[in-house]
Amino acid sequence: MFDKFRKGKNGLYILSKNDIEKEAEVLLNKYFGNCLHNAQPTPIEELIEKLGLSIEYKKISSNSEILGAFVFNEGYLDVYDNDLKEKYHFNEKTIIIDTSLVENDDKRLTFTFGHELGHYVTQFNLFHIDNNQMSLFDENTNEQIAVTCNRNFVTSKQKKLLITKEDWQEWQANYFSSSILIPKKTLEKLLSPYLENYDVMSQNAVLDKLNSKELKELICKFSSIYQVSNEMMENRLRDLGYLNIN
Repeated sequence: MFDKFRKGKNGLYILSKNDIEKEAEVLLNKYFGNCLHNAQPTPIEELIEKLGLSIEYKKISSNSEILGAFVFNEGYLDVYDNDLKEKYHFNEKTIIIDTSLVENDDKRLTFTFGHELGHYVTQFNLFHIDNNQMSLFDENTNEQIAVTCNRNFVTSKQKKLLITKEDWQEWQANYFSSSILIPKKTLEKLLSPYLENYDVMSQNAVLDKLNSKELKELICKFSSIYQVSNEMMENRLRDLGYLNIN
C-alpha cells in the first residue's frame, strides 16, 4: 500500500507510473512470482481472493454503463434485478462486477477485475473507515461507500484530461490494472528482439517501424499470451512508450 506517500490537494496519494508498477510487482512477487519471469496470464481472480477481497456479480446500472465498483465501506448500493431497482447490502472490500461482462463473455472482464483491484491497492487506506474509530466521526458523516466505474473510463482509447479527483482515481486504477495484467518485466522480454535492433537516435518508438499488418499480428500475439484484449495490449504498449503511431 501507499501509506507513506504524500497526498495531493484532492486527497489522493501522489503516485507516478513507476510507483504503481513497483507495487504491482511486489504483489506478483509475493503471490505469483512466475508472472514476473515468464509472460503468462495473471490469475487475477486468485490474486483478489488471496488479498482477502470478495467478488459479487450484480447489475449495478440499468443500462450496464457501470462495469464495476469497489466497496470501501460496508453499506447499501442500488442494484437492478429484471430492471427493478433495489437496495443491496455489500460488505467492505468487495469488488462488484456487472453481470453483463460475464453473460456476454466480454473481454473487458479481466481488465475490470484489475481495475477494481487497483482502487483497493491505491485508495483503500484513504476511504475506508475503521468501525473501531467511528466514534471519532460525526454520526452523519458522508463516508464514501464505493467507487463506481463507468465504461468510458475503462475502455476508451483516447487520453483523458486528468482534472478532477475522480479522473485521477480512475487513472490510478487503470494503470494498476495494466501493470498487474501485463507486467513490464515480461513484456520487455517479449520485445527484446525489437529492442536489440532499436536505433535510439531515430526518435521513433520501438514498434513504429512495423507496418499495420505486422503491428496487428504482434498485438494479437501478445494479447493471446497475457489473455487480455487487443485494445488493452495496444494501450499498454503506448503507455510504456513502445508505440506512438496511430
